Amino acid sequence: MEAWDVIIIGSGHSALRSAIAANQAGASTVVLSYEGAGSANNGDSCGIASSLSETSSRGHRDDTIRSGDFLCDQDIVSARTGRATHHLAELERWGVNFRRNAEGIPLTTKLPGHNKPRVSGCGDTTDAEIQQALEEQCIKRGISRRGDILALSLVAENNRVCGLTVLDLGNGQLSAMQCKSLIIADSGFEGSWTAEGSGGWGMSLALSAGIQLRDLEFQSWTPFGIPDSEVSLPLGLLEEGAILQGPVTDIDAESTSPSQLATSMQAAGSGWSLDLSGVRSEAKIWFASTFANTEKRLGLKAEEEPIPVEPRVNATLGGIPVDVDGRAMCGDWQNVFAGLYAAGDSACSGLHGAAGAAGNRLLDTIAGGAAAGTHAANYAEVSDYFGSENLVEKVDADEGRLNELLQSDDVDGHPRVGEIRSALARTMAANMSLNRTATSLEAAAEELEGLSQQASTLHLDQKSGLLMNQNLAENLQMQAMIGLAKASVAAALERQESRGTHLREDYSERDDEDFLKHSLVAFDGSVGWLPLRKSNQGSWLLSPE
Repeated sequence: MEAWDVIIIGSGHSALRSAIAANQAGASTVVLSYEGAGSANNGDSCGIASSLSETSSRGHRDDTIRSGDFLCDQDIVSARTGRATHHLAELERWGVNFRRNAEGIPLTTKLPGHNKPRVSGCGDTTDAEIQQALEEQCIKRGISRRGDILALSLVAENNRVCGLTVLDLGNGQLSAMQCKSLIIADSGFEGSWTAEGSGGWGMSLALSAGIQLRDLEFQSWTPFGIPDSEVSLPLGLLEEGAILQGPVTDIDAESTSPSQLATSMQAAGSGWSLDLSGVRSEAKIWFASTFANTEKRLGLKAEEEPIPVEPRVNATLGGIPVDVDGRAMCGDWQNVFAGLYAAGDSACSGLHGAAGAAGNRLLDTIAGGAAAGTHAANYAEVSDYFGSENLVEKVDADEGRLNELLQSDDVDGHPRVGEIRSALARTMAANMSLNRTATSLEAAAEELEGLSQQASTLHLDQKSGLLMNQNLAENLQMQAMIGLAKASVAAALERQESRGTHLREDYSERDDEDFLKHSLVAFDGSVGWLPLRKSNQGSWLLSPE
């Protein structure tokens, strides 16, 4: 049985930054991902937010809390924003080619959610630049990375991690991997709205282990999705001369958060477009891929005609509740799930609250990964391996479960995974959009229950074994994503107020009692409430006006 100090699930920014931090702290570290190494999809980042051009990080902190509609964990907001310039400088040292201003330092731009220029990036290649820099750092440090690995079960005993059972699709073998610390750092389940791929696998593993997920009713929305495609235009174009056009002209595209801008657009009606003809020539170099891809992939000439846009989900904000060190919390704020950590889109750190400011998603990904990796390594140093018998038993149980699926009768009419994925996206887009009511959410819950039953009998194209059986892996992931969608709808039904990106049309007034609460969803689908933590000083750092 393999044994590692730290095992990391994921392949994107948060996973790689976690691995670098754990390695720097002296831990033996391995990164496992279902995708092949180097194939991560980190989303559409506009850059990383920091107070680089300010005398303190207080303005960044306050804007973040306001953008989150006062549901942020204010201690974590202070910690993340206070160290943001450090993470920016670190990425630059590692070779990220940020745009620069006349003084030669990274350029900061003012984007939705911020009252001052605060977001630094590399145009439309920001995600790729950072991914490459992090991968190079992993290679230099000799960090082991393995692709085509599907984690099947998180094995724990008495709220303490023992390890994982995994399926190696490359050889079709099931095995157990023991660890002292496990970091879940993969994606959110935003694919539930878009019918694109899968997501939320790490969250689903945590749910199965008894972890309660927080804030699943909130999502991050981009205002610039191109209809009938998976393409979204970069938010950074707003500061380069792009003009938002639509049914109304009084929307302040710079002062609101991206999700609030999307909300205002949807409330005003359809017919929105982004005019890129006025983008400054010096900026077009940094957004060359955007102009090229819209023409090559969609036949839209961005320099000659306005590009139609519409709001769409680009990330989920809820996930595994963590503290400032990335430790997974269970039950209440005093209890941790020993050895379990989360970072990036699979975690709910409390930085975003009910909506996120531009650039904070990437900040949380990098800062959360660094914190989780460091603490996980330090925890591993003073911990021992245990639970090998539990791991062996779980391998046998998972093998029986997979063999049962392979040997199941294929009845005519069993749906394929693509059909369920499309049905899931239609349900979520229609009933779990920006505007919600009890009626729409109850309809979503009923439809999702039907999809869950169908997903248990999905058609399998390959039944000869586990070797490179991508269809089986996709079926398992689809079942997990439906489970997360059901939990998200349950949380949205419970929160009977409008907050951030969760707009309840059937409740016009905020409930004072609910104002200082977060929602929690247990793995059995029930919902409970957990009060917000106060600051370490015992008072709120910033209160609603």
